[in-house]
Amino acid sequence: MIKRNTGDIGGAIGGLGSAALTLLLSALLAAALAGCAAGMRSSGERGPSEPQPEHYTRQAEVYRQVGRVDEAMRLFQKALEQDPNQTEAHIGIGDVHQEKGDLEEALTSYQAAQRSDPSNFEANYKLGLTYQLLDRARQAIDAYLSALTIEPDDFEANLNLASAYLQLNQPGVALPYAKKAVELNGDSQEAQANLGAIQASLGNHEEAVLAYRRAADLGKLSPPVAVNLVNSLIKLERYQRAINTLDVLIRSEGRSDYYERLGYARFKLGQFENSEDAYRRALEIDGQNVRALNGLGVNLMLRYLKGGRQPEDKDLRNMALKAWRKSIRLDGSQERIVDLISRYGS
Repeated sequence: MIKRNTGDIGGAIGGLGSAALTLLLSALLAAALAGCAAGMRSSGERGPSEPQPEHYTRQAEVYRQVGRVDEAMRLFQKALEQDPNQTEAHIGIGDVHQEKGDLEEALTSYQAAQRSDPSNFEANYKLGLTYQLLDRARQAIDAYLSALTIEPDDFEANLNLASAYLQLNQPGVALPYAKKAVELNGDSQEAQANLGAIQASLGNHEEAVLAYRRAADLGKLSPPVAVNLVNSLIKLERYQRAINTLDVLIRSEGRSDYYERLGYARFKLGQFENSEDAYRRALEIDGQNVRALNGLGVNLMLRYLKGGRQPEDKDLRNMALKAWRKSIRLDGSQERIVDLISRYGS
């Protein structure tokens, strides 16, 4: 390493005339510039007039964060013009496309990012996320697994991998990742609900209820999660607890699926009149609720049969058949309902 001795230089300069001093300064300046240029060339860097690709990428990301996506896209592209394998630029372009809802375009960019740097966690994770949003769970799983080999303790990757396995109806494979997500962030309502859904899919309804309850402690449950909680309580034959939970939910939001579940729970407790009322309320909200149509039909037919199939009760039978036939028109795959129509329709 060459040390600069400013004292020696100052003394030498002090002994020179003005003309010689000018020549010496010019020579020193030229040598300094030549040295800088040589150093920049040897390191592959660019001068101030030609910024590095990273410069464009950083500036583009600032623009993207404040919503100036056109300027961001221009600068990301500028970075790729200088370096086609600039991973962060590919990721940035993918982010812009994803924010716009252009998932196929985002996928192409994340694929390019992953090819340019297979060991980049963000490229693999965002590739998996986009595959999952496109309902391509198998490919999403491969990408998430690659991401987790890089950062095994990433919360979002574990959570989404578990949900992707659940999409493929592989809850047993999903369970360890769902548990890991909860270990990493037990205060995540989404992680607790996801664990509950996976436990329920495995038939572990006690564990499912515990997870759903923890999710409920973290805030208001979304309707699908609330229904899943009720379903697990019903599977455990805790019908009154299911009813109590539904009563709370209905006071907050009177949904058709809540009333349908209420009708079923009351039916299982032998509260047939209340069950029928709940099914009718469900159908007032949504006339195409298939399960409510089936439940109403069962209640009406039961009343007809209990009445001894008297002619005056024939309207009950006809109303039951009408509800079941509408249900079949909405979903023709219901073999049990088809059998009921065949049995009582003649």
